[in-house]
Amino acid sequence: MGKPTLCHMVAYLKRIGVTMSPLNKEAIESAYYRSIYQVLPREQTLQAIALRPQKHYHRR
Repeated sequence: MGKPTLCHMVAYLKRIGVTMSPLNKEAIESAYYRSIYQVLPREQTLQAIALRPQKHYHRR
């Protein structure tokens, strides 16, 4: 299965109700793949990770 064309991506995003203000190739592709794989945007993911302190456990 190959990569879909941009017009297919735009049609899919319109059908599921995603609105985008900048219509450039990178924004369309990222919104398309984010909607398919249900991934959060990079900024939200980084904020969620940065706020949690990590505990380090030592194994013996």
